[in-house]
Amino acid sequence: MVFQNNLLMGSGGQPSGHDIDQSCRFNDDDSATMTRTPGSSGNTNTWTLSFWVKRCLAVNLTGQKGIMSAGDGGGDTGPGDKRFDHIGWSSDQIQLNTFNGFGVSLYTTAEYRDRAAWYHVVWRYDDTQSTASDRCRLYVNGVLQTFTGTQFPDQNKGSSFNNAYLQRIVGTNWVTSRAMDGYLAEFVMIDGSSLAASSFGETNSDTGQWVAKDVSGLTFGTNGFHLKFQDSSALGDDTSGNGNDWSTSGLAAGDQVTDSPTNNFCVWNVNDTGSGTLSDGNLVLASTTDRSGTFGMDSGKWAWKITTAASGAFGVVQGSLTGTESTYSAGSGEVLEFQLDISAGTLEVSVDGGSYSSVATGLTSGPYLPLAKAACTADFGQSGFTRDDTDFNYLSTAGLDDPTIADPSAYFQTTLYTGNGSTQSIDQSENSSFEPDFVWIKNRDAADSHILTDAVRGATKVLNSDTTAAEVTDADTLTAFESNGFALGDDDKVNTNTEKYAAWQWLESATSAFDIVSYTGNATARTISHSLGVAPEMMLVKNLADTDNWAVYHASNTAAPATDYLVLNDYNATADDATIWNDTAPTSSVFSVGTSALTNGNTEAMIAYLFASVTGFSKMGSYTGNGNINGPFVPTSFRPAFFLLKNTAEGEAWYIFDDQRLGYNPNRTYLIPNTSAVEGTASADARDNDFSANGVKIRTTNGAMNSSGVVYVYAAFAQTPFKTANAR
Repeated sequence: MVFQNNLLMGSGGQPSGHDIDQSCRFNDDDSATMTRTPGSSGNTNTWTLSFWVKRCLAVNLTGQKGIMSAGDGGGDTGPGDKRFDHIGWSSDQIQLNTFNGFGVSLYTTAEYRDRAAWYHVVWRYDDTQSTASDRCRLYVNGVLQTFTGTQFPDQNKGSSFNNAYLQRIVGTNWVTSRAMDGYLAEFVMIDGSSLAASSFGETNSDTGQWVAKDVSGLTFGTNGFHLKFQDSSALGDDTSGNGNDWSTSGLAAGDQVTDSPTNNFCVWNVNDTGSGTLSDGNLVLASTTDRSGTFGMDSGKWAWKITTAASGAFGVVQGSLTGTESTYSAGSGEVLEFQLDISAGTLEVSVDGGSYSSVATGLTSGPYLPLAKAACTADFGQSGFTRDDTDFNYLSTAGLDDPTIADPSAYFQTTLYTGNGSTQSIDQSENSSFEPDFVWIKNRDAADSHILTDAVRGATKVLNSDTTAAEVTDADTLTAFESNGFALGDDDKVNTNTEKYAAWQWLESATSAFDIVSYTGNATARTISHSLGVAPEMMLVKNLADTDNWAVYHASNTAAPATDYLVLNDYNATADDATIWNDTAPTSSVFSVGTSALTNGNTEAMIAYLFASVTGFSKMGSYTGNGNINGPFVPTSFRPAFFLLKNTAEGEAWYIFDDQRLGYNPNRTYLIPNTSAVEGTASADARDNDFSANGVKIRTTNGAMNSSGVVYVYAAFAQTPFKTANAR
């Protein structure tokens, strides 16, 4: 085990970012909107729009949902020759329209279906540019977007934004019913300047995440404005100094809430498979079969309020919507205040302001999610209910403990590179860098074996996840572990000229709960020491000397995981063999092996990769398939960077998804650890899943990922903890 590698953190210094204290909630059922008609035109050729948005309502909405529009209208059948501009959702893509006697309609390639956190959106418009694609640029969380179309505005055509036409925030001028449902914060228009996203946000040096900047020093221009929604009695007040105030309709003082990009609150999770119409910022649930919140609680003390609209059960669910429930049976019209104390293991409820009574005791490991099984209205603190005991936190990211690992890229990274057919060093590209102890490489373009190397066995010592082959020494594969990546020889499996590769890298550390253990087998049941400090939840073990299968232990695999095992290099379902793990679960200091050559070959060298869950960084768990395109939601309490999964009951492949190869949702680009197959990119729905701020949403009926009633085990590693995660 190697715990002394060179670790280089980010750029250091104090955390960056600007606090945003509130947002405005827009409920489409209230026809909530803001309007303003400028007295004169500003610069219609060059401007920038910036805002933070948290989406609501159901996933896969159809039709247009306007965030902002401007122009002289048009009919429901289309704008015709009318002038109008528009930004909003088109189903789950962001759509940009600029119509001025012609039509431009650009759709982001990415689909934005995350409802658990906030997006930052910047539309940079400058139709004076000679390059067409520079006339309309869109950034989401600081990342320049690609579009499905290529029809950009004509040069020097002009726009309706900043013109003396009706401007509308939420809804569209030509069909006002097409209103977005959600939250908006820090809504800014810059008249006369085309600004990059870096004028409004920046990367936090400690976490690597995109955060807000103070924009008060910007030059806003004639029709520019800055809406902070800071006055609940005048939500449309402009704070830029220009006095470009907005009229409001369908909004009330209660629509100013403390849910914001810098303090993200729980709402009901639309990614759950339960039914029920949501409204009012996904806090009002009209009816339901089951619905949990977006917020997982692993430690601490928490309070929230439920006002029931029907009789039913309310409380918490452990781990996922199909987990163990602890609930109180309430009647219609009751006001419930829940207090969850995870250290004490208790859930209590006050009914209609009465004294607290016990709902459940003995609650152990989380995460616990708020649960509703009937119609209700929730206040998780964003609407400011008065807690009976202020030691209990509202369900917001401000109340979460700082994660043990603030920047997961200091311990795990996915690195993409292109081969050069010679030698090269591959440098990491995330916020932090480290000398990796375990590197797993796959050629994405050719049917080459997966290459697994580690610092315990040493560079050039190769294993393959897709074969039973014994360890070989190959001096032309991974040749060195370097301070910020690794070096390569010219072997085709790692460095064919022009071919694309993925490399997953881990740092061995007790902090990240990853340990590499080498030992010599003796064919006698015994224990092997490890250095995790907690019981491993997943173990990958390979006999280095023989052509034996890889043996995989997973703590969530069946009711008796110490008797059962999976095979990494095959499609096999779970097998029962007490000689693999000696029918003994691992502990915080040792794991057990039996007499099998797979884990304890006599006199033979063995290697074991051990992993355990770390809140905000990694999760070894399971989910149960439902066979529906609206598949299970897998809560992780972080935005994933890597997701490995396996059907435990049927002969299906292992799958690996990550956040780099495609880079956006739906995440349908996969590699298969048990075969040498090239990278696959599934057709719509065939392998679809979404990475969101709080977990993974399964969106396929494919048996490899979602057979009804089948248990799937997984290992997930974080891009960022939920506390600091933006939506994806």
